[in-house]
Amino acid sequence: MPKDIRFTIDVLELPSGEIPMEEAFTSFGEVSPDLLAAVEAGLIRLEYQSNHGGVFTEAITKKVWCMRIRRNRNIARVFFTFRKGRKIILLWGFVKKTTKIPPKDRRKVINYERQVPTYA
Repeated sequence: MPKDIRFTIDVLELPSGEIPMEEAFTSFGEVSPDLLAAVEAGLIRLEYQSNHGGVFTEAITKKVWCMRIRRNRNIARVFFTFRKGRKIILLWGFVKKTTKIPPKDRRKVINYERQVPTYA
């Protein structure tokens, strides 16, 4: 069996110094400590290529992906992108009770992806 490819995970830092994922992690914990723990466990799974795709992640655009974690009625979404050198850059996340991504949130995360340096 081939060895699973491992990625490193980093977060987007905007030119202003803001880190959108900080707000996301805070909101996950406010909704439920169990949800935050599940997201953290999901990020460990995300490090391994064999977990990319399927019901765990989905492509939003050619460059933006989303990891979905469900706990009770809450759905945490963590958006990320890939960069050369087996890197995953976490862009932003939020909690919703619906299965669809609102258009304004989709636009927001696409804008964040455009701010990731190509060499990141």
